[in-house]
Amino acid sequence: MMTPLRVVAPVGGEVVLLAGICGEDGYLVTREPLEWMLSPDSVGQFVEVGDDAKGKLISHDLSDSFHGRNSTEKLGIDFARGKTSSRETMITRGSPSKNDDLIVRRGQTWISLTSPTPGTSYITALAPDSKVWDRRRVTAKVHWVQGQWQFPSPQNRADRESALLTTLVTISEGVPAPNWKVVYRSLQPQVALFSNGSDTVEVRTNADGNATAELVQNNGAIGTAIVGVEVLTPADSQMNTPEMILGRGQTSVSWVAPRLSLFADGPPEAGIGQTLLYNFRILNSGQLPATAAQARLTLPSGMKFLDASLQPANFTPSGASWDFGTLQPGQEIIISARCQAESESAYRVQFETRAEPNLYQVQSVSTNVFRPALDVTIRPTENRRETQVGETILMEIDVRNISNRPLTDVRVLVEADAGMVEVNRRENSVLQTIPILAGGEVKPIGINFLVQQPGTLRAKVSVSAPQNAFASAETSIIGVAQPATGEQLQGGVYRNVASSVVQGEDIVFSLQLTNTGPPLTGVRVFCDPDMSLQPKSIGGDGYDQQATTSTQRMTWILDRWESGQQRVFAGRFVAAQGGRTSRVRFMLTSLEGLNANYDGVVDVTQSLGDTTSPRTTPSDPAGGGMTTPAEGSLSLQLIESGDPVKVNAESSYRLILKNNTNQEDNAIDIQLSLPAGVDFVSIGSNLQQLRITNRTADGIIRLETINSLRGAETLTLSLRVLPRQPMTMQIKAFSRSLRQPNGVETSVETTVIP
Repeated sequence: MMTPLRVVAPVGGEVVLLAGICGEDGYLVTREPLEWMLSPDSVGQFVEVGDDAKGKLISHDLSDSFHGRNSTEKLGIDFARGKTSSRETMITRGSPSKNDDLIVRRGQTWISLTSPTPGTSYITALAPDSKVWDRRRVTAKVHWVQGQWQFPSPQNRADRESALLTTLVTISEGVPAPNWKVVYRSLQPQVALFSNGSDTVEVRTNADGNATAELVQNNGAIGTAIVGVEVLTPADSQMNTPEMILGRGQTSVSWVAPRLSLFADGPPEAGIGQTLLYNFRILNSGQLPATAAQARLTLPSGMKFLDASLQPANFTPSGASWDFGTLQPGQEIIISARCQAESESAYRVQFETRAEPNLYQVQSVSTNVFRPALDVTIRPTENRRETQVGETILMEIDVRNISNRPLTDVRVLVEADAGMVEVNRRENSVLQTIPILAGGEVKPIGINFLVQQPGTLRAKVSVSAPQNAFASAETSIIGVAQPATGEQLQGGVYRNVASSVVQGEDIVFSLQLTNTGPPLTGVRVFCDPDMSLQPKSIGGDGYDQQATTSTQRMTWILDRWESGQQRVFAGRFVAAQGGRTSRVRFMLTSLEGLNANYDGVVDVTQSLGDTTSPRTTPSDPAGGGMTTPAEGSLSLQLIESGDPVKVNAESSYRLILKNNTNQEDNAIDIQLSLPAGVDFVSIGSNLQQLRITNRTADGIIRLETINSLRGAETLTLSLRVLPRQPMTMQIKAFSRSLRQPNGVETSVETTVIP
């Protein structure tokens, strides 16, 4: 067997023939000798014969040499010996493309030949060892044709313009080849057909060797059409050869033109009076400019035009128009128009665009406009009208969509009077959003409020939706102040001296109390010294610096005092008059009706010999628990900004460090202790942030040393931490200096809730 048996090839080309020997089992036989012969009346000559070991120094098997059999070789231009291959190989033609590679199967062999002159080559393949004489040979024909061709180049054409495709066929030395057949095929008939209305046309070359076909658009389609081209040799009766394909190729024709594309979108549903946004995108998706471009928006009755992102050339309540001039290829224009529907209906908004030459696009957007309606109610749980101050009350809210269409992004805003705050965030207003509220659906919402003040307290709920729906309602409760007595506050007044102080020296009085009863709200603490004591500074929890500096009275303000919590209210005074007993009075009130007075006294002497020491005994032994540092030392306070705080919400504290002497102190160290589950964020003043010099795994943080603290100077630092879990968070602070080597410490506890 041999393939191919008939070939048409150009003069000077090289043709490869494959042959194989089929055994009795129907499979190709390997390593069998095969002889190639070219008839005497043939044109051309053999070039190369197939070699089972091509590329090796030894091109034959040792077994063949041992048995004296001929090796694979070309013995002349018209005779060669080959041998069927023992493995599959590939013949490459030296080009980077794999399309012209030839696979030689196992049991096949090959030979290549060429011819410098036109004519026919008759090649016979003979299996000399075959026992079947009438089937041991086969002959193939190669018709060498003297011809060359030049396929048409790719073309670009304007819209509605036809393309002429010309293939030039010549023989030797550029002589035209007349009467050759050229076949054209449109591979994208949806884009282009030939002038005869078909996707295929056959054209004969003229006396100049040209074969021309006309390609036209298919119904004005814009795009690219790939055209396949085949060159066929004419039939030759003398050589007994039919028309045969000599060459194949491709070309392309692209029709370019300006092309308008229009895209439009808008809301499918909306409420009466709602602002409706319609977006329009105009694009020149062609390859040429579009001139005199314009657009128009037309609104149906019942809808009015408000404005647009691109100023229109003309507009009325029923629409608008724009003039763009020339749109370059790829240029786009986006217009967002705002409209409003005045009545309930199904509306159809139309947008159209035009340009030259004769371009037009139109798009419509449908919007169903309905009458939205919301209803809302709010009531205290179980219709409770009275709640004790310090307790929580659940406000039950029902939001209802009383229309038959869904509403989206419904906002629910609850606002309460100042004496009632949301439990977790401690704010008077709460905002929630309902993503979708179906027609007829009722959405219940519950919000817990903490009652902080007695009296009538109101809560108002307002609901709204972008579809222009609104509703509101309100309710009220009465906050009842739980009678409070001074007995629930345990503690007293402490001073930093034993019983007396020298005229001109400082004296510190501190009121230290623990709330052993229910929470207190609206707490006010006042300290009034007699005329022999001059206020110098104030400290402790919730002090009001503004109120203190304007009068002789010191003032502290607490919004809430939790049960079990200790509070300290401290003031520093100068003993201005000697030889007498000086007195201060702390007065405490709360919204729960608590009124309590606490007095502190000290003897002021006129000479240093009359003073007593040490100055660390409290005037009220029932106070216990806290000792203010002696005169000539540092004092340290840690004050929280809120209690309780939430998990993963920053909590801030004020760390107050004061030099109680009138002399400069140096080398002040500060150390913080944070419990597990609390992250350090920062510490510093308005002027600078302090660096961390050391941090341990058990939460000890050491800050950079403060070089100096002037006499009577106070340093206030802002500490921020981040609790990561619910706990009772105890923050500790420790400080020491050159004048206070033993140091001072303080701590505060804050409740962390989920």
